[in-house]
Amino acid sequence: MRKIKINMLLTASIIVATLLFSSCGKEKSGYNLEYLAVQMSKGDSWSIIDKDGNEVVKEEYPSDSKISEIHNGVYWVKSDSKYQLFNIENPKKPVVDGEFAEVTPFYSGVAVVSNPNQPIQIIGKDGKIVATLGKDIKRCFSISKEGYGIFYNQEKKYGVINSNGQVIIPPAYSSIYCCNEGIILAQKSEDDNTLLILDMKGEKQGEIDTRKYEKLFGNYSEGKLAVRNAGDENGQVIILDKTGKKLFEIKKSRALYAYLCYNSGYLVFENGDFKCGIANDKGEIVIRPKYDKIRNILGGGLFFAKKGDKCGVIDAEDNTIIDFDFDDGILGMGDNFLMQDGESYSLINKEGKEIIAFDNISNEEIGYVDYVDLESISASILKSIEEFEQATPISQSVKTIFKELDINRAGYSRGITHRTTLDDKVNVILEITYDNNLAEEKFHTEKVNDGWFTYDRNVSDGVHWTNAVPERISGTISLTDAAGINIPDLYKALLAKLSDGRKKLSDTKFSKIVKNAGQTLECQTSLELEDSNIELVIVLSR
Repeated sequence: MRKIKINMLLTASIIVATLLFSSCGKEKSGYNLEYLAVQMSKGDSWSIIDKDGNEVVKEEYPSDSKISEIHNGVYWVKSDSKYQLFNIENPKKPVVDGEFAEVTPFYSGVAVVSNPNQPIQIIGKDGKIVATLGKDIKRCFSISKEGYGIFYNQEKKYGVINSNGQVIIPPAYSSIYCCNEGIILAQKSEDDNTLLILDMKGEKQGEIDTRKYEKLFGNYSEGKLAVRNAGDENGQVIILDKTGKKLFEIKKSRALYAYLCYNSGYLVFENGDFKCGIANDKGEIVIRPKYDKIRNILGGGLFFAKKGDKCGVIDAEDNTIIDFDFDDGILGMGDNFLMQDGESYSLINKEGKEIIAFDNISNEEIGYVDYVDLESISASILKSIEEFEQATPISQSVKTIFKELDINRAGYSRGITHRTTLDDKVNVILEITYDNNLAEEKFHTEKVNDGWFTYDRNVSDGVHWTNAVPERISGTISLTDAAGINIPDLYKALLAKLSDGRKKLSDTKFSKIVKNAGQTLECQTSLELEDSNIELVIVLSR
């Protein structure tokens, strides 16, 4: 019997989620930073500057590593898909020896962390464990400055915890859209037409009818939420209070051009011509829509604004603070502004003078962690392989295997593909390939006389199955949304599962790391399937 080779390719593709629904997930006020990781020249090791441009950590971290946002004097350094915790006071040595696969920033002095096969944990700035969450919690977003974090469980029901890991809002909602300023905006079920406005005890304060109002980009901020009339894409921006009651409309407005509704008493909007303006907390327009872009992240009545493709800084009275000489405005650092021009960056003071310039920044945004059960994922992968083997036994004839398949559709195909999604992390594509088409049309020749001539004509006998022989079984397993899955860890777990039951590891061919260069890691192994003449080759790569 011919030995059939099965090639399994596992890839991990990380989907970066923009956490628009939760300020607990991403703290936008963090855009005014006290410290920032920079490269003075591209390719240099990473340094850290303070808000005044002083180089407080000099070329300490390798150029191929990534540095997180720095809050409360602590930060994460990512190397080889693992994070280590450092602080500004002692930047040469990790705060603790441990490493983590997924982490969040220290907005409130604590961070949420996780490692494969371990429950999600909350740690303090000293690296000590504050709380260990239950295994029923599948994902937890960062803890906000106010000390709250959104999570969801295995059934994808959302709830809220505090900075000590205590569940203060049980997981009973299909979505939680915001959790800040003592306000929770939640939806009971996906087909519910009501957004509930809750306090931090879960008590109802009001509601929003989604058949009447459509929530715009942005959460509650300064006690206000921006909406518009449902189904009216060109409708004016409407501001609701903490109970869902209408406060006022922004005249001549079309939609928000900002994440926050209000910041320091001001809101950014755009009109029907996609020009941006600014309104105050009474709904009065203080700057008419004339800019191509305005970002309301600086606070204090200051804004990044763009005219054409050039960026500057303005105030609420439309005075120019920083001339429009830059390509973009990135964030605030104390009273200074981080500006970008081409591929370089400058820290500029309010007088418009350059304090320091550098070529690159590292300000990695990390918003949530997952509880990753590698054993469960491995079991799901193997189950899909076994089901495919059972559905397409290579010892049977093509006609038997594909008796449920429309022969005319099979036609000129040389294989059959099976696609399935095992859960929200594992997508599987398995394919069996043959040495010939699965089916072909057959003909016979008939003599035909049209009254003038006699000639041969090919007449179809219909489509028939061939004697095609399977050559290879291959598969691609994509781990989507899998930032917390470390490929070598999954590899070991999968090998352990393969060694159970009817599968056994080959004595002569065992797992090995074949490539490890920077962020690329490939592992491979060959296995023999017991009671079968099939060789299974598994390759994992990120």
